Amino acid sequence: MLKGLDVCVMSVGNQPGAPTIDMLERLVRRHGGRAVANPSPATFAIVAGRVTFKVRKYMETGRWDVVREDWLLRAGMERQLEPFRPEYILTATEPTRIKLTKQYDRYGDSYTRPITPTSFSALLNRMSGEEAGNALLPQLTDRELMNAEKTLLGMRIARKMRLFRGLTARLYLKQDNQEIIVAGEDQISLGVEEYRAQREMLQFVKHGGYWLRDSEPGVVQYVFVASTVDSLSDAEAWITMINGSDKDTSPMLLGVHWIRRSIEAGRLCDTADFSVRD
Repeated sequence: MLKGLDVCVMSVGNQPGAPTIDMLERLVRRHGGRAVANPSPATFAIVAGRVTFKVRKYMETGRWDVVREDWLLRAGMERQLEPFRPEYILTATEPTRIKLTKQYDRYGDSYTRPITPTSFSALLNRMSGEEAGNALLPQLTDRELMNAEKTLLGMRIARKMRLFRGLTARLYLKQDNQEIIVAGEDQISLGVEEYRAQREMLQFVKHGGYWLRDSEPGVVQYVFVASTVDSLSDAEAWITMINGSDKDTSPMLLGVHWIRRSIEAGRLCDTADFSVRD
């Protein structure tokens, strides 16, 4: 598959189990290619497991296609030399760049090649900038997310699956440092109700809502409480403590079962029926 091609293996990865330069050069020769120590104008590609000072200097010239060692290893395993893909390219010559532009979008998604779970996961990593170390995509607003979901899922399904999109909330649970005068079965019942309340909050998140934990700053539209809250003043004092400088912002206090009832109804239920009162 490499017959008549010169390949320069310039560097290899330093992770445990990484192949050596000698191993990659033997792979090149095994498949009919010629392993060269230094690239020439006739060199087909430079293989680099990591970007060393020398590799970077050759990359800056733009005269050679510099590819990851994965490209050579994959070709050896499949015994088939495929055209370069964006995920293998460290830097490309102008002809290669033009060819890739016609075949792939800016994130490396092929216009014609079927996608697999593995390649799709790698694509998402590139889109989020995890591999490059910087974000490539702008942060979408809630309105943009809602419009995208309606377009992709359809209005009916999007409303059902993302019922709480754009809503923010906290969960109020009785604080450990407050005096709790319960014992035996009552104490066990309290723990079960707290668990159920947290489970409801997970449903809130699953259907598009954002759950701010106690350690996260910011104001919310709702504070959900379990049915065991003793008084409205306790919850309001906790909200004041959490909000800090935003003490003038008063979220609506609702029983946490509002979440389940809204999901069952397929719409946001009237909050007046779930308002927390003393």
